[in-house]
This record gives sequence, C-alpha cells and structure tokens, in this order.
Amino acid sequence: MGYFKPLFEVDFLRRKCIAYDPRLRIGEDFDLVMRAMLAGARLHFTPEASYYYRRHDFSTSYRLAASDLEGLAQATRDYCTSGTALDNLFARRLRNLEGARRQVLALEALRRHRVLEVFKLIAPHPEAIRLLMSSLHESMRKRTGLPSRRELEPVDGKRRKSLFNALQLRQLAEDLAASKRSPEIS
Repeated sequence: MGYFKPLFEVDFLRRKCIAYDPRLRIGEDFDLVMRAMLAGARLHFTPEASYYYRRHDFSTSYRLAASDLEGLAQATRDYCTSGTALDNLFARRLRNLEGARRQVLALEALRRHRVLEVFKLIAPHPEAIRLLMSSLHESMRKRTGLPSRRELEPVDGKRRKSLFNALQLRQLAEDLAASKRSPEIS
C-alpha cells in the first residue's frame, strides 16, 4: 500500500492499550496498525489520495540505519503468533527486514571500499542482493541523469494516468521547493 496514514477510534486504542512504540524510529505506523489488527481492529481502506507525503534526502524513511531495521525485526518477533496463518507472513517480513539490514550494511561497507565485506553480507541473502542492485542502479541513474526503467517502459492507459499524476505531483513539489513553501497537511 505504500505510505498510508490510518485513522483510529481512540476509544479502541485505549481499551486495548495500544500506542505508538517509542523504540521505533521508522515503521511505527505499520507496527501500530499490525498490533491494532491483531487486537481485533477492522481496517477499511480507501484508495483516494488524501494527503501528500514528501520524501527528501533528510527524511527518516529515506535514510535507513541497520539499528532501525533491527528494531522493526524485534517488533515483528514481539507480535508473532505461533501456530497461526500469519506465521508465514511474519517470517517473510523478517526475511525482508534482514535483507534490508544487510543492504544498509553493504552500502556502508561499499563506502569504506570493503568489497569483500559487501559480498559476505549480501551473498547468502537474495533480497539483500536485489536491494543493493536497486540502490546502485538508482545512484548511477541520479549521477548520470539517465531516465529510470519505469520512465522508459511503455505503459497502458491506466499506468499512463498514474505516471501523469506522479509527474504532476513532482511538478507541484518542485514548485513548492522553488517558492520555499510547504503544503498544508490535514
């Protein structure tokens, strides 16, 4: 679903003693939603965009640290419910978080020119390889000014519309940055 902002009935959260986990620097929304759903909350999803999420070089969600990912993994282990249908999903999330943690560590090793360490980190983990390759591709694309694969792909009508909306949002962000104003977020 990407970035989403849930609205909750506060009485439900209070009755179930559910609040944001102050130990988490990232993924705190996912954790809160997961714990609420495990406690019986019902989720109603509306696909309409109702807020703008700006991501920039200093965004928390843009700059990951291995410790942040370790915190998310611990939170996932905390609400693992053994013997349920969710076990496979939680195990998959833990594998993905481990891949992301290894990718972050591999990028740090690469910055220190420790190539052997990079291979030791990513070789046993396919998700780490995929994430590292994606990061390197994005870095090269930014440095060379080449278009992304997505920008080069032929798109059907529906995808073209979403690409057009994304370009409109990008233009809005550039206009706001140029005028040094931030949009009101409600």
